[in-house]
Amino acid sequence: MGHLPATGVAWYRKTFTLPAEDAGRSFFIDLDGAMSFSLVWVNGQLAGGWPYGYASYRLDVTPYVTAGAENVVAVRLDNPVPAGTAWDQGSSRWYPGAGIYRDVWLVTTDPVHVAQWGTFVRTPTVSAASATIELDVTVDNDSAEAASVSLATDLYEVDAAGSRVGAAVASLPAVDLAVPAGGSATAATGGTLPSPRLWGVAPAQVPNLYDAITTVSRDGVVVDVYETRFGVRTLDYDPNQGLFVNGSHVKIQGV
Repeated sequence: MGHLPATGVAWYRKTFTLPAEDAGRSFFIDLDGAMSFSLVWVNGQLAGGWPYGYASYRLDVTPYVTAGAENVVAVRLDNPVPAGTAWDQGSSRWYPGAGIYRDVWLVTTDPVHVAQWGTFVRTPTVSAASATIELDVTVDNDSAEAASVSLATDLYEVDAAGSRVGAAVASLPAVDLAVPAGGSATAATGGTLPSPRLWGVAPAQVPNLYDAITTVSRDGVVVDVYETRFGVRTLDYDPNQGLFVNGSHVKIQGV
């Protein structure tokens, strides 16, 4: 719809029912793409919004939803006519887009859970024999009480179709973490992955991937399981020769 008129106000509404047993949990709405100046109401209460249409965002809607009942989400979008232009001249950008153009998710968690995008993996040392894995995990605590949790992480191979296969190929040592009430905390762990299958650039290399599955336990009870997909590789850049992935030269093509 490049350069087609996509201006004005649009409304979306979604009705859904939350299970009664979800009472006491945390609820979030993730909007992957909504153009633009979005405002979100939940059961008639303004939960928040985001002006920029090209970025995703998350809203904590826990105070506004009711478990065991019907809930309504309403989203108002406004793609305004640029100043000094007629309504049919479109935006100054060739493809402004309009409306909710990507998925919208309802995320339900325990009050103590891994934060959104709360993990970060590094592979500082890589060889044919092994790779060093470093993992940071940030845990949020939405409750009114401090929480002590244990974090355990297993590493699995992922096949070409994107599915986890077989048993864990490595495990990272479990770490304990104290998370303050209404706050967050980050724990660092790490270990060794034997005989790593490297992520590389086709056609000379294969983009192999792994899943790091982090289990968060509180008082011996699992409260969250979080998946982090990553690749093991080395990157080196030389100002004269260019980019090297896993020791092989890769030409960068772009604009």
